[in-house]
Amino acid sequence: MEFKLAYKSYKCGWSLAVFKRFYDATGLDLSTVLQDYIQAFASTTEQSKVSQHVTLSKLYSRDIASNIFYCITDESLNVPLDEFDDATFRTSWFQTESINGFSEEYPAVLLKIALDFNEYIQANIHVKKKDIEA
Repeated sequence: MEFKLAYKSYKCGWSLAVFKRFYDATGLDLSTVLQDYIQAFASTTEQSKVSQHVTLSKLYSRDIASNIFYCITDESLNVPLDEFDDATFRTSWFQTESINGFSEEYPAVLLKIALDFNEYIQANIHVKKKDIEA
């Protein structure tokens, strides 16, 4: 999987280690945070795009958003957290028109990530958990 943010594309993935890394950095559960983005968007479907943007932007700070991007990005890429701080700053303002898929506001990118994760979970929920040997 991948996401696009501030004119760059990043490989990303989901694992227990990713969720632990996010929790260790923020004290928050990544599943709950992503579901908050889905719920907030669903409750604003009748609103204007700018209202939706403001609602999603208020959910969590840019610091939390940067940590989501940082934690889900493939660690082998060695992308520093500062790069995501800069990217969320550059994409924090509402755009009157979208230039391309690489310039979307970070709250919209987080919503897409949340929806992609939901799709992944729904497709894989039936897979039996592997037994862990002690």
